[in-house]
Amino acid sequence: MNCADFRTDLSSFADDALEAERALEMRRHLQECPACDWEMNRLRQMRVLLRAAGRVPPPAHLALALRVRLSQQRNVRLIDRLWVRVENLLAPIAVPAFAGIAAAILLFGILIHTFAIPTPAMTDDIPLALKTPPRLKFMPFEPQGLHAGEAGIFVEARVNEEGRIVDYRILSGPHDPSDVAKLRRALLFTTFDPASMFGVPRPGTLVLGFSSVSVKG
Repeated sequence: MNCADFRTDLSSFADDALEAERALEMRRHLQECPACDWEMNRLRQMRVLLRAAGRVPPPAHLALALRVRLSQQRNVRLIDRLWVRVENLLAPIAVPAFAGIAAAILLFGILIHTFAIPTPAMTDDIPLALKTPPRLKFMPFEPQGLHAGEAGIFVEARVNEEGRIVDYRILSGPHDPSDVAKLRRALLFTTFDPASMFGVPRPGTLVLGFSSVSVKG
């Protein structure tokens, strides 16, 4: 055996923790090997120094810190045990509950078509589209004597939620001041069905066309 095999047992030999046969082999080797004997003496001196140093008192807060840590570990283990019990209790009913919910959703999807309220037919008076533009409702009088020309006059009007024009601009046609005044008087008293989104009135824009005969909105 080489020195490395003996040096692994030096600490046990110093503590008298080896069996008698192994301890006898260690004594013989130490007598024959100066290097291992020097390591053994160094180990014994180190132990003497450690004994002379005495015991180092633990910090004052160490006991409290240990109690806190132990309490935390107990709480964690208690929560783990409770969670395992809850899982064991819920496991038998988890699959049936999920199946019941899935069946209820499927049944609801089937019956929703049966109990759905039928949609009435769309008419000109009640637009049922999700989004509708403003529509001309009432013009008390047409602007008489308006020089619309052959191409007519087209006006872009902004209509608020109450069906009233809040702003407009002439897209095409003559811009004579007298014609503009006649047009303004006509638009002032004109009412509209306001634009809507999902049945809720909202501002919108439409184009009105004026000719010498009629108004198109």
